[in-house]
Amino acid sequence: MEEDRVPECSAASFQASIEFNLLLDEITARCNRQTKEINKWLLYTKDFKRTIADTLEQERLTKQGADIRAMWSLRTPRTSRTPKTPKITPNA
Repeated sequence: MEEDRVPECSAASFQASIEFNLLLDEITARCNRQTKEINKWLLYTKDFKRTIADTLEQERLTKQGADIRAMWSLRTPRTSRTPKTPKITPNA
């Protein structure tokens, strides 16, 4: 079938194929650059989310610690564990 082609058509087809492949390479390169940029932003966003979560967790723990300290400071003082000796009153 190749032998039946007119030489000009074959050359034009070959040139179109080269141009198509160059265009495809350019599109692929752009896509790869954009994918790389998107992945970079996804990692940045993931790190940012992790930082926010860590900060919120730290604030929660700090508040929890403050609440525990406040609870301990409000409780009644401890009584001594040794019982007081009863006062002996003389029988009159």
